[in-house]
Parts: sequence; structure tokens; C-alpha cells
Amino acid sequence: MILSEANDRFVPTPTLELLSPLICEISRAAGTAALEQSSQAAIELLGFHYFVFISGLSRSPDEPFRPVLATLPKHICDTFVENESYKANPILDQIRQTGRGLAFELSGLPDTPTVAKVRAMFAPLGITSAALVPVISATDKLSVFGAYRRGGAAPGADVLDTLAMVGAAISLRMLTLFSREPHSPLTEAQRDILKWAAAGKSAGDIAVIMGLSRRGCEYHLGEIYRKLGVTSRSQAVAAYARGAA
Repeated sequence: MILSEANDRFVPTPTLELLSPLICEISRAAGTAALEQSSQAAIELLGFHYFVFISGLSRSPDEPFRPVLATLPKHICDTFVENESYKANPILDQIRQTGRGLAFELSGLPDTPTVAKVRAMFAPLGITSAALVPVISATDKLSVFGAYRRGGAAPGADVLDTLAMVGAAISLRMLTLFSREPHSPLTEAQRDILKWAAAGKSAGDIAVIMGLSRRGCEYHLGEIYRKLGVTSRSQAVAAYARGAA
């Protein structure tokens, strides 16, 4: 062990000093719900609004993949796959080829059919820029962590290393959670509804985000309460926060 009386030999940057507790939360997350919340807090500290963590990005641009963890709305993630926007995608292609991340503005990407589809998907969310980085992978495929920004200044290249730290923490926590997290009684759609409820969205807001009628959303909320054995929205959100949903 090396000890020193000097107090100025390891001085983190202000950003990393603030990010450190959130990295610890990611590393201690009790389940994927808690992992998602702590990861969202970390990217918001860095000035972003949504994230996506993908652990199954093939090195071939023709093989589809799906996000493992994301705060991008489900219909956006589904549309990305259905439109095959992973093919001829200049950002993903460069990550595959170089193994390095990129920070970019959507307006600065080349005008290709794939880029046009991506812009159209992100436009309703107000997303104007993003940063994507490859991170430590627990699989034989690439793991990529992407963060997306609504308006404001475009991310600088200096944010890439910090995002990679967050993505690596997520990847390592997913590795430890994967084999021991109990199967959720909720459907994927119900988990998404509960995620947005935990984010403070009203039933009307969630209905719009999920493409449901308000009555359909309220029905799903009732089913969520029944399956979790709770009687209120706050109890369901608490179950979500501790990874029990």
C-alpha cells in the first residue's frame, strides 16, 4: 500500500467528483429498475436527457439488435429496429470499424436514407445531438452506450471518456444482475408504463408516449398494481425503485 501525506496528488475534476456517487449507485443497483434510474441521473448530470445501453451490437451491420436498457421511449427503440436504421448507419459503422466513440449533431450527419429515418424518429422528442461510445462487454458482441440531448449545445468530444465510465459501470452491473434478478411478473409494456410513472408522468402523458388510449393506460396501471400486490401508484413506484417490478 502506498500512503502519502500530500492531499493534492489526486484531485478529480468537478464533474467526476459529482459523478462519483452516481457511479457508486449504478454499481450497487438492486435490480434493472434501480439501475435505469441511477444511470439516468448520471447522464442528466452530463447534460443529456435519454440513454440507451445495447449489449448485442453485431460486428455485422446486417444483424439486428435490441437495447438492453433504455430511457428512450419503447416505440423509438422498436422503430429503430423495424426500419433497419442500424444498417448503413455512419455512427454505428464507425464504432464497429474503429472501436472509438463519437459525439455529433444530427444536423451534421450526411444526408442518407438511414440518417433521414433517425432524424424523423428523434424529431418528436426534440433530440438534436448525441454521443455514442463502445464500452466493456460481457458478450462476444459489442456493447454501446448512447446518450441523447434535447437542444442546447452539442456534446464535445471530452464527454466521451466520462460516458464510457458510466457505460462500463452499467455493463459490469448488468453482468452481476443478469443471473440473479427474479423474473418480473409484468409484461414489457407494463414495465415501460411503470417506468414512466416513476418518472412522474401522468396517465395521460404515458398514454401518449406509449401510443395507448387513456383508458387502456389506466387498465394497465390497474394490472400492474394487482400483479405487484400493491394498492397505489406510490407503492408501485417504490417496488420499481427497489427492483421488485
